[in-house]
This record gives sequence, structure tokens and C-alpha cells, in this order.
Amino acid sequence: MKDSSTVRVALIDRRSAIRAGIALLLRQEPDIVVTEEADTLDSLHSLSNADVAVFHPRLQYISSSDWQERAGSSGAETLPGIIYFLDDNQRHFIRPLIESGARGVVASSSDISELIRAIRRVHEGESYYCSSCIQTMTQILRPRRSGIALPDELSRRQQELLSLLCSGLEAKQAAVELGLSVKTVEFHRRKLLERIDGRGTADLVLYAIRYGLIPFTVQST
Repeated sequence: MKDSSTVRVALIDRRSAIRAGIALLLRQEPDIVVTEEADTLDSLHSLSNADVAVFHPRLQYISSSDWQERAGSSGAETLPGIIYFLDDNQRHFIRPLIESGARGVVASSSDISELIRAIRRVHEGESYYCSSCIQTMTQILRPRRSGIALPDELSRRQQELLSLLCSGLEAKQAAVELGLSVKTVEFHRRKLLERIDGRGTADLVLYAIRYGLIPFTVQST
């Protein structure tokens, strides 16, 4: 049985020297154990040994279905919380990353303490986006428009679903949590997006951050 106070981390980064440096710093934390290091997701031995996966994408983001497939093939019962470690020239990945289920996004220019903070928050079930990533999100996502529903105008079910989707759950997982059918959850999701004038999960995340609805941790740089 794993120790819930210990965070098991898998590092996936082609930049071997940088990866080794990050691993060295993480291993100095008493509650963090680096269980595996790999150049690519394909070369990772197993996702079943990690609670959190820190991934530096080289050319493209990894879709949620790809993560699920790799987790299943490695014997993982649940998908690790995924934190993407992005370079400045990869900011355009933020929307598809959130849509694919990323639990955290941290700029590689951030201090190591911010990555450590993100790892701990994601392990606790929260989501984490560094301040520079939040600034990018507000620039690339659509600005607030008149007519968008305020939080207290959302139904209780819509608020529950918003919380679950923003925490990284997909419709099937949210359906289990709510005790509803997938079809019903997808219906509520469509209605929720209509209420906030959104197009996908990225817009839900920005809405939640804007109104302080979800315990996102945003660290100032």
C-alpha cells in the first residue's frame, strides 16, 4: 500500500541534463520520491508507479486518450495527475493541454519551488497554473462578454459539474462521481458551456479562476 503522504513523481523530458537536475532537486524534498525518469512517454517503464507525472512536451501535447491508453497498458488503476512543464515558445499548447486533462501547467522559467508546489497541490487533488500561464490563458481565451452567467446563477448541478471537470475529470469519470449517466453529464456540460459562452474545458477553467470557484493555486512570479 502506498504512503499517501509521499508523492511519487515520474519525470518525462528529452533534455537529459535538465531532467537530471530537476530530479536531484526534487529528491531533496522529504515527501517527494522520483520513481522514474524517461526521455519520452513511450520510453517510460510504467505509469502505475507515479502519483504525478511531470512532462515536458517536445513538439506536441499528449491527448487524454493517449495518457489513458498508456496508463492502462502499464497496469495503472488511475491516471497520474499530469503537470506540463512548458517553455515560453510552447504557450500555444495551453488550451489543448487543458482540454486534454492537464492538472497543472508550469513555465520552465519558473523557480523549482513553484514546480514543487505544483506537484504537491496536484497530488492533493487541486489544479495548479503558474501566474505567467494564467496571463497567457487570459490572452488566448476569449474575453468575458456580457450575458455570461454569474456563479450564483448556475444551478447546483452545473456548479458540481464545473468543479469536477476543472479538476481534470472527463465526462465518464464525472458521471460516476455524480451518479448520473454519461449522456446526462454531457447534456449538463453543453448547457454549462452555453451559460458561460464557452467552447470547451479551457473556458471552464478560466471561468472558475476568474470567479474563484475552484481552489486553483496561482503563484505570483
